[in-house]
Amino acid sequence: MTDVIYTNKSKINKPKDQIIVNKYYWVEMKPAKTLPIYQFKLHPQSNLNGVYVLVKDDSKIIKHLKSGEKVEMLYHSKNTDAPVEQFKTQILNIAKKEQGPLKGHFKVALSIVD
Repeated sequence: MTDVIYTNKSKINKPKDQIIVNKYYWVEMKPAKTLPIYQFKLHPQSNLNGVYVLVKDDSKIIKHLKSGEKVEMLYHSKNTDAPVEQFKTQILNIAKKEQGPLKGHFKVALSIVD
């Protein structure tokens, strides 16, 4: 069972989201000055062209993420020689996983903002 904690009604299937899936492997974010930099592996959405990251339910960062919020994130390419790129990224939704292999994590869906 998945409980959607926060939702945002923004359009999800943007062409830039497909680029994220194909080009980038992980992302860095620091949503608040008091937090350290967090790094997350990007996972493709199975039914969408977007991506999500997994955040442990006891992580301090989860209290600082809000659906609809726009955060500057650094995207690291699958090609290790490629430069890191920075994009303003919108948090589309945050869903707590209560069952299955992702139990104990929040699934945070992301989309690059134009």
